[in-house]
Amino acid sequence: MGSCLTKCHHGQQEETRPDDRYTTDNTRADSNRVQDPEFDENLRQKSRHRADGDGDRGKGWRRKSSGLSRFSQDGRHVIQPPFTVGAFNIQKFGMAKLSDKETLQLIARLVREFDILLVQEVVDVSGKALNILLEEVNSGQSSQGSGLYEVLASPRVGRSSHKEQYAIFYKSTLVQIKNSEVYHDPGDIFIREPFLVSVSVNTVSPVGNEFCLVCIHTQPTSANKEIDRLVDVQKHVKDTWNMDNIIILGDLNASGQYIKSRDWETNRLRGAEYNWLIADHVDTTATNTLAAYDRIIVSGPMMDVVVPNSAQVFRYDQVYQLDQDILKKVSDHYPVCFSLETLAHPKIQKNITTRMIISVEDKRFITSPPDQFLDEFSLKQYKARGLYAKDGQLTVIEVRSQRISNLSKVVSTVEALRKYDRSLVSYSVLASIKHQVNFVMKSWEKKLLEEEKGKFQVLIQVDVEEKKIVCSLLINT
Repeated sequence: MGSCLTKCHHGQQEETRPDDRYTTDNTRADSNRVQDPEFDENLRQKSRHRADGDGDRGKGWRRKSSGLSRFSQDGRHVIQPPFTVGAFNIQKFGMAKLSDKETLQLIARLVREFDILLVQEVVDVSGKALNILLEEVNSGQSSQGSGLYEVLASPRVGRSSHKEQYAIFYKSTLVQIKNSEVYHDPGDIFIREPFLVSVSVNTVSPVGNEFCLVCIHTQPTSANKEIDRLVDVQKHVKDTWNMDNIIILGDLNASGQYIKSRDWETNRLRGAEYNWLIADHVDTTATNTLAAYDRIIVSGPMMDVVVPNSAQVFRYDQVYQLDQDILKKVSDHYPVCFSLETLAHPKIQKNITTRMIISVEDKRFITSPPDQFLDEFSLKQYKARGLYAKDGQLTVIEVRSQRISNLSKVVSTVEALRKYDRSLVSYSVLASIKHQVNFVMKSWEKKLLEEEKGKFQVLIQVDVEEKKIVCSLLINT
C-alpha cells in the first residue's frame, strides 16, 4: 500500500477513468476519450460538405479542433509548464573551463533546464565567458519555440584580487528584469556583496509573478554571520523596492564545518517567516563532502504558488547518465531549484479545472464477488457504477461520494464506507487518508477556504482485473 499527493490540470471533462478501454454500463465510451488503436477521432463538418451516404468521410471533413491551440502564440503556450528557478555554483567559471567543448555544451544544456538561473563563481576577467556560454545556450533555439535566453551580470565583487560575478540567465520571452543593484553592505559584512535583481514573470500566478532574487555566495569561514545579515538585506529590498516576495539563493555554505547546529538557534534567517526549501540534510555537493551548502529561502505571499515538493537538487549526472570525470569538469556543486505555479492563457482559463488528488492504493480486495457487490451496493452519500470492457466483462467498480463542502467531513465520509464494508476500506487505507488530510492538506485548507471553491469528493476504484482497490480524495480548486 502506498500514498501520493499530486496536483494536476484537467480540461472541461471533470471525471477520470482508470483505463480508457473501459465503457460504462456496457456502452461505448465517450468519443472524446482515447480508446483502442482503432479509435476514430471526432470529425467536424464544414457547412458546404457532407459525408457520403454510407458514412464515409466527405470532402471538407477534418479532425475536431480543441479550440485551444489558436491561443498558443508569441512564445506562450496555452498551459505553460511550471516556472523553474535555479542556482548553480559553477566552480571557477571562466575561459579555461569553456575551452573544453564537451563541458561548454553540458553547461549550456543545464542552463536550458531552467527559466531563470543564478550562476555563481564567475571569475572570468575578460568578460567573454558569459557571452560564449549565452551563444551556446541559444544555439539552435527559437524565440517561437522554447525561447531565447539573455544574461545579466553583476559588477565584480570581492575584497581581494580574487573577485567574482553573479550572472542571471533568463528566458527573455517569460522574464522581464525590472531593477538590479549590488547591496551597499553597511559595515562590510559580506565578502561578496549580494546582487539584488527584481523580476516580473508573465506566466506565474499573480501572487508570485513579481519577486526579487537575492543572489549570494558567502565566505565559508563567516557563513553564519553573513546568513544572519541576509535578514537586513531582505528588509532593504522591502523598504527600498516595496517588494514582499523575496528569494534568497546561492551557495550559502550553510552546512558542514561552517555551520554548527547551535548557530541556527540564534540565526535570524531561521525565523518562521523564512521558508528553507532545501533542507539541512540534503547533499548539494557533487563530491563526497555530503553537505547542504546551496540553499533557496523564500519569503512573502509567493509561497502560496510554490509547487509542492518541487524544490530539489538537480543531479544531472544521473539524469544525463554521465560519468564522474565529466561531472568534475563542470563543478563540485549541483544546481538547486524549485518551481512556481503558472497560469493558463486567460482566454481559456474558464476551461481549466485544477484538481489535487490524494491516492492510497491497497493490494487487498473485496470479499464478495464483484458483480454481486455492484448489484447489492446501497449506501447514503455514495453511488456505485460498473465499467465494462468491450466483451461485457466487469473491469472496474467506481464508488463515488457526493460533493463534500468541508475538509473536516472527509474522514467521516470514508469512515462511513468502512463501516459499510471493511474489505472495501481497510484500516490502513483509512489511517493513510487521515494522515494526509490532517498533515498534508492543512497547508491547502486556507487557500481553499479563501477562494470558497473547495469541492471534495471520495472515489473508490475497485480494479477487478488487477485485484486491487484505490481510495482517492479529489479536490477541485
